[in-house]
Amino acid sequence: MLKKSFVAVLAVISALTTVLSCNSIVGSTTSNLTDSLENSLTEGNTKGKQDTVKLMDILDSLNRGKIVFPALDSINKIDPKVAKRQFRDSIYRELNKKDKHIYLTFDDGPLIGSSAIDSIITSKDIKISTFLVGKHAGMSKRLKRDFDRYMNNPLVECYNHSFTHAANKFHAFYSNPEIAVSDFEKCETSLGLKT
Repeated sequence: MLKKSFVAVLAVISALTTVLSCNSIVGSTTSNLTDSLENSLTEGNTKGKQDTVKLMDILDSLNRGKIVFPALDSINKIDPKVAKRQFRDSIYRELNKKDKHIYLTFDDGPLIGSSAIDSIITSKDIKISTFLVGKHAGMSKRLKRDFDRYMNNPLVECYNHSFTHAANKFHAFYSNPEIAVSDFEKCETSLGLKT
């Protein structure tokens, strides 16, 4: 494990040397980003999530053109397009080594598909978050049953998504904070939500 981390750090550092050398010529703002990346990678795997966030931040800066590579000349022997591609590729290589996560959320339930969602997540042992509308839970016996399934399923986290869903008139709903807050409180009370 330590050997893999060391190899990964060396790969990133070698890719970053091009950018660091570019900083001295161009004065780009990447030194803070690259220094923090190098430091976080050498600290080990305990901060894996932070490393991923930092890599994504650097990739975002690269894609937005905030990292500037110097033009090809007698001092800089690397074409800026090639340097940028190599740097991007090194970031993707590091990101591909990290664990991947998908967060599933479902809004506006319980609705017609809620029973299918509950069955699928139970059979596949997948955790989800649902954002529930209080009014929907009382619209029929079936939707009430689906709501009860959600509440009793340890794989499902249930959250407040208002009682009326703003009656789909969001501008008017949110321009009166007292009405919006009381609508969310009504949903919390009627559904017995804790969050």
